Amino acid sequence: MSQAHIGFTAGVDKIAAMRLSAKGMIRWYASCCRTPIGNTLVTTAMPFVGVIKAFIDAPSTGLGPIRGRGFAKSAKGGRAAVPKDGLPELVMIARVLAKVLRWRLRGDHRRSALFDAATGQPRVVARVLESAEREDLRRRCAAWRS
Repeated sequence: MSQAHIGFTAGVDKIAAMRLSAKGMIRWYASCCRTPIGNTLVTTAMPFVGVIKAFIDAPSTGLGPIRGRGFAKSAKGGRAAVPKDGLPELVMIARVLAKVLRWRLRGDHRRSALFDAATGQPRVVARVLESAEREDLRRRCAAWRS
């Protein structure tokens, strides 16, 4: 979704960010309860945010049905584990890129709750995980998935 559609009514001081590597995307979360918020690029040049499903209060979002799924080959169980409803992956990716271009042209990159409008920099400094922390995270994720 567009970064301009993310807003916070409380807890702004609890927004935190991390990166798995110095060149990785920013993973935003609430520091108080470690609830994931979403993922963005390091720049607002492409003003999208991949919102984590757990962060969305589904009944109040007005979100419609799933229109497509991406990166199915990375899913646990591979493509076979991902339902086939929605658009084919390439069609969905083309539609998303068209939306991102529209968001950029209408200035959504300057209306982000996660980035400073004047500088385009993240509102908080993202902590880059050390290699031992990344390995521990991989182990915990693998154990959770199995």
